Amino acid sequence: MKLSRFWPLVVGSAAVGILASSASPVQALMVMVGTPITGSLLFGGNSTNFYSPTNGFVPTGQGYLNASDQNNSATVPLSETATEFGFVDSSNTNTADFTTIGLTIQNITNGNSISYQQIFVSSAFTGLSINKIADTFLNAGVTASLIDDTITIGIPGFNNTPGTFTASFEFSNATPVPFDIPGGATIPTVGSLFALALMRKARKKMALKARKAVVTVS
Repeated sequence: MKLSRFWPLVVGSAAVGILASSASPVQALMVMVGTPITGSLLFGGNSTNFYSPTNGFVPTGQGYLNASDQNNSATVPLSETATEFGFVDSSNTNTADFTTIGLTIQNITNGNSISYQQIFVSSAFTGLSINKIADTFLNAGVTASLIDDTITIGIPGFNNTPGTFTASFEFSNATPVPFDIPGGATIPTVGSLFALALMRKARKKMALKARKAVVTVS
């Protein structure tokens, strides 16, 4: 047989490997709604947790889930519709708002803010990584790490700069895997579907050539 008859299939098979490996896998929701998260807001190295409503800086009536009129605790369930953590004093309003795929922190300030940390602990974070996707904070912005079940966000201090500062993060699997669906199958990527179509098209061409060859011989 001529090599040209095998060449489309070889090219198609190679395309599957190249396109499927370069395409991003479809990711599942990283953290489920209702997942308990414990939050800490620590200023200037102080060990006092200002996300605890017992310290008097979590206002009621604002919808913060750590407020005394909500969960009355620094441990709250993840929500897609409410802000999980809030803090308000005379100079700053600090919040942390989780979704099933990420986190946004914000500081609305009258101009001055000392350096601080926001720390979040949940067993659901284990096996994930955290990636910063936006940051408007001053002095090189915030830092973020996720080690085991703990997210640590470091925010630098600044002076005489009133405004609203925000940083957003997304979760991903530490080792990306395709999204599981019932029956053990996976949702294919656009690239792999395209490569599969190329393979099928090549096979159809080979079959058509084979039929034409039979007709010619007969």
